[in-house]
Amino acid sequence: MEQAEGWYNSDAYSAIRHLRTEHTEGDVLLVQGVPEGYRGADVLG
Repeated sequence: MEQAEGWYNSDAYSAIRHLRTEHTEGDVLLVQGVPEGYRGADVLG
């Protein structure tokens, strides 16, 4: 969780966050406990 919050609050993401917030609608969910290497798209196929 700390790593995800660090990314979300990073200077790099802050510089481009407006691209997401001005052009899309949605929420960001940070989920604790997802195993490393998990790929959500894999369960959709």
